[in-house]
Amino acid sequence: TPERVVNLFCVLVGCFFFSSIVSALSAKVMQYRMASLSRRAKVSVMRTYLCDKGISPDLTHRVMQRVRQHLGEVLEGSKTTNFDGPQLGVLSAKLRQDLLWEICAQRLRSSFIMRTLSSLQADLSTQGAWKKALSQTVVDAGSPLFDAETVADKVYVVLVGTMKYTQDPSTSDVQDVKEMRIEADTW
Repeated sequence: TPERVVNLFCVLVGCFFFSSIVSALSAKVMQYRMASLSRRAKVSVMRTYLCDKGISPDLTHRVMQRVRQHLGEVLEGSKTTNFDGPQLGVLSAKLRQDLLWEICAQRLRSSFIMRTLSSLQADLSTQGAWKKALSQTVVDAGSPLFDAETVADKVYVVLVGTMKYTQDPSTSDVQDVKEMRIEADTW
């Protein structure tokens, strides 16, 4: 009868409609759970990084607050984030400087150039003086740190890895091409 056909049609449309609603809700819940798991993993990566570097609990707390705040802003704005590791660009300049100081302080104090400078000028041994002069330069493998024939206005201390320093007769006062490998904790 026509009533049964209409009834069957309404049941089929209702099933299709409500199954699509349930499917959309399920997809949203899964998306939220995946974003939450991703956020926890990123926070864990940063916490592990800070722990491995021996950062003080106070500074770790401040950094973690900023990282959580950044990740929360990214999730609320439904933007994607490229924070897939301990990238320090999300930190304020002061927080990044404090973190860099704690990471580098021990190695800087033990490096030859810094010990020499400290012995020449007593106020260089204070943390404030170091923080003013300290900055971080990250160089990709194979990229130049500085170009030939530029005036040196900085001292570079290799903290991690090695650097290849090349002098060419066309740009330096040498007879032949000279290559030197500079190891960590040297300048």
